[in-house]
Amino acid sequence: MNKLILPVGLFLILFIVQSPRALAINCNSVSIQNQELCNQIIASNITLYEQELLISNLDYNSTYFPDHNYIFLRNTALSFGVPPIGINFYQSTYIQNAWFSIMALMPSVFYNNTLYCSQNTQILSASNYNLIIPPTYQSGSYPSTSNGDCRRTYNLLSNNSQTNVFVNSIYQASGSLTDLTIYNRSSIFAQNTINVSVQIDHHNWDTYCCKYDDGECTKYCHQCVFSWTQIDKDSLTINDSLNVTYYEANLYGSVISKDKYLDTQELEINFSNSIEVDFNGSSYKSYEYLYELNYSKAPYYLATLTAKKQITQRINNLVKEGSRLFVSNQTSCTIHAFDFFNNLYANCDLSFEPFVYSISSDKFYYYHGKEIHVFVEPSNFSVNLTYGNSSEYGSNVTFIAQKNENKITAIYDNKKKDIFILVYEPSKIILLWRLLILGLAIYLVYLFAKKKARSLS
Repeated sequence: MNKLILPVGLFLILFIVQSPRALAINCNSVSIQNQELCNQIIASNITLYEQELLISNLDYNSTYFPDHNYIFLRNTALSFGVPPIGINFYQSTYIQNAWFSIMALMPSVFYNNTLYCSQNTQILSASNYNLIIPPTYQSGSYPSTSNGDCRRTYNLLSNNSQTNVFVNSIYQASGSLTDLTIYNRSSIFAQNTINVSVQIDHHNWDTYCCKYDDGECTKYCHQCVFSWTQIDKDSLTINDSLNVTYYEANLYGSVISKDKYLDTQELEINFSNSIEVDFNGSSYKSYEYLYELNYSKAPYYLATLTAKKQITQRINNLVKEGSRLFVSNQTSCTIHAFDFFNNLYANCDLSFEPFVYSISSDKFYYYHGKEIHVFVEPSNFSVNLTYGNSSEYGSNVTFIAQKNENKITAIYDNKKKDIFILVYEPSKIILLWRLLILGLAIYLVYLFAKKKARSLS
């Protein structure tokens, strides 16, 4: 920790106040390819704040991916001497211009006014202070004193600062960069304590006879001699806190072959957040969020990722319909699925064996209102079966026969199979039967009359 004498501390404060550009971001940390653009930004007429935000964002190119490693390296490369804007100074006996602040939580993502973090995260904090040790006091001559001392010396015995971090009042670790474990919505509490111990040696005037005459003291002299030692302790504690929310992950991503015809494969894609699927010469990418940098703690401008909901798809040399991808025959492909904090890497399942099944009914003719029993083979395999306005899922399903409904449809994997039945009403069958009998009777009478007429002629 810095130990600065008072004049230097005052000079530093005046330097900060009077020189707003003294701590401004420059182009030293910007990549070579962005140096020219950085210099143009500095030479522009926009405000210093706008310049620093633009320059800080020049090298962040991961618009669709949360690059937490970039954030970590950028934030931890900063050195902190003076407090960020808005952070107060605290004073004590020997401890002067002390400050402390939580600087960043890494990894974290700011989304919908909430700061999310993973289960395992780190908190970065910073602090500084000046240590003011009084100079030695020495009396010019007897009887001059200061608080009864003719001489007083100060010697620094110990000087230390420690930051302890708690999550929901449970101690986690100590240090400026500490590991944390977060399980739910939590309050992070950081406490910076400075302890100083100073030895003070006190000297007092000692009066003694320095001249005798006939055994009597005729002159007294005075000397400043050590009297006693005092151990003076000074302590100062500064607190800061941050509310965070644990990100509950449910990440998944898969690509499975569903059909194959000629030189085209039909694949089913399922994923939860963002996914990148790469084939040989083809690709499909879907991103759920846009990621930008949010800056805080000027003039250091520590970065935190901010997510904005915006579905973005990139399709290259394939066709997508719903959850299906249609691509020229491929032998392999890779999957990269990710969310705010998690990554999943896998290979696609491109193996395909067509599944064969059949459906049947217990008979072909049904009275209206009677049961229709539908069977699926193999019997341990279930499909979605539809008859009229009714749908059931299973391998052995019963429907009620309805007039004018003569088709049963099975749907599996977006493919249909139909069987047909005949549904009739009993009253109509009886009428038809009677009409048939009447017609037959009339026909028989006709035949008899015709035969009789022939016999008479």
